[in-house]
Amino acid sequence: MKLTEQTLAILKNFSTINSSIKFQAGNEIRSVTQGGEMVAVAKVAENFPQDFAIYDLSRFIACANLLEDPTLDFHENFVMMQGENNSIQYGYTDPSLFDGANYTKAYAIENQVVELEISQLKLQKIRQAAAVIGSPNISVVGDGKTISLIAHDLRNKSADRYKVALGNSDKRLTVNYRLEDFKMISDDYDLQISDGIITKFIGNLVTYNIAAEIIID
Repeated sequence: MKLTEQTLAILKNFSTINSSIKFQAGNEIRSVTQGGEMVAVAKVAENFPQDFAIYDLSRFIACANLLEDPTLDFHENFVMMQGENNSIQYGYTDPSLFDGANYTKAYAIENQVVELEISQLKLQKIRQAAAVIGSPNISVVGDGKTISLIAHDLRNKSADRYKVALGNSDKRLTVNYRLEDFKMISDDYDLQISDGIITKFIGNLVTYNIAAEIIID
């Protein structure tokens, strides 16, 4: 098996969500935060032949990048990465260290309140703005006329705020995230918001299920 550039990009993004990962047999890969607040799911071109776990995903990617177009051969306790004239034997970690429930659970929006589009450019801008003005929170806010993304500090109403409009809507709601929840890979997203705590960012490469504080007026 060879890993495509797209799969490597997804794995690099997943390493920012959790430094460890559990692969399951098949073509679906997942990354789950330590507390289970975010679950990222992607369908990839590769079909992994077995379950295995990697303790340090960034190190795993770096090892693959050391070799020229490596072929991966999976064994019981390790994967052999074979380059043109070099190789790396990379050992697995104990899969029992992972929460199996979060790796098999299906996340569905049962009672959808609103659905809206977030472009790649607007996602990039809100993250840049949050970093520049030092905002720890990003919120989706509907005031009955428009829905916007706002970078701000929920604990400091006088702090700097950055706002970008997403579109028109008669919904009145507030969805509060932490800045670290916005780790999505660069892409356009369809955002689905429930009346509970689950929100779903559906992109072309990855779907992110993220728990949030949802307030509906």
